[in-house]
Amino acid sequence: SDEPLESLLLPVFRQFENDQLFMIVGGGELIESMRLLHRHRSTMDSRWIHWECIRLLRTTWETTRFLLPAMSPISNAAELAIAKNSRDRAKYLVDECSFYDERLHDSLETPLRPEPSWNTTTDTLAWLLAYVLGADKVVLLKSCDVSSIQDLQHAAEMGIVDPEIVRLSENHPVPTIEFMTLGNQAVTL
Repeated sequence: SDEPLESLLLPVFRQFENDQLFMIVGGGELIESMRLLHRHRSTMDSRWIHWECIRLLRTTWETTRFLLPAMSPISNAAELAIAKNSRDRAKYLVDECSFYDERLHDSLETPLRPEPSWNTTTDTLAWLLAYVLGADKVVLLKSCDVSSIQDLQHAAEMGIVDPEIVRLSENHPVPTIEFMTLGNQAVTL
């Protein structure tokens, strides 16, 4: 779409105008190209592919920074800690590497540690960010119809979320998970 990204996200920004908002972005076709590469070169180490994809998310973060200049960028753990403690109503665009890297991954308790595989997508990373922040809600913005989602397991079975978010949510529930679309269709679990 040629419509500015800020215009498309306006309903989301309005819904959370009185709240702090920490947003991450997915990797889209960039990560899909890695999935395709791994499918054709299946002998490549899955863990290495996972961490390479996490590093590639920096590219989508940088691009989104350009497309959403009004959002405050968070590029590292120190900036994330400052933003978390500020309790202001700012809208933050968070680089996944600011809260998820190999060191942090390995330091998490096993029940909260995402599997470093294709089962972990930015759905799980959004959940992990909420966990790290102590947030009371995770909002997953999707490009597909979310109106028939009954629960998180159902969403995973439908291929709307990755299976790892289900496992982690069972081990440590975040109070609310909400699905939204750019058309502002919402389902709260």
